[in-house]
Order: sequence, then structure tokens, then C-alpha cells
Amino acid sequence: MASSDYTPFAHLITPHAPLYRQVMRVFLAAKERFAVHLRPEDVYAALDADGRPADPEAVTQALDKLVEWGNLRADPDHARVTAVEDFYRRRFIYQLTPGR
Repeated sequence: MASSDYTPFAHLITPHAPLYRQVMRVFLAAKERFAVHLRPEDVYAALDADGRPADPEAVTQALDKLVEWGNLRADPDHARVTAVEDFYRRRFIYQLTPGR
């Protein structure tokens, strides 16, 4: 990622800023528990019920944007692979980038 592409505070000024802030708080709480990686379903479950989007896909999209801005890192998640189809399905685990 080029330094000009690095926008770690973009999540504060976008239309969906409350969701991005909630997602980042989930990661900070996980960091305090020494949990390094989170799956999208873990993040979705940890969100406050009042601010949680109805569609879990919205959380996955938020995670992808946070990766794009440099707040999170996404690594392929092969831990739950039980079939060849699972290996090729797009799955990631996410973690905070250094300095967050």
C-alpha cells in the first residue's frame, strides 16, 4: 500500500461512520483480551444490538473498507476448510494493523 493510499482516519468522516467506529471498538476490545484475529461473524456478534446492521454482509463490507484504508489487515482463513469448495471460497480473518 502506498503512503498516499493510507487513510486510517477515513472511517470517521464517511456516511457509515457509526458502523466503522463500532467495528473498530470491537477490535480494540478483542485486543484487550489478547484476541488477535476476528472473523466477520465474530465482529457481527460483538456489535451492539442497537447499532448492528440487519445484514451481516454489511459488516463484511465495512471490514473490507477498513482494510482498504489501512486500519485492518485481512489474511486468508483456511482454518475451517473441509472441502475443496471451501478452499476457494473468499474467507478472511481480520486483525488490527500496527499502531492501532
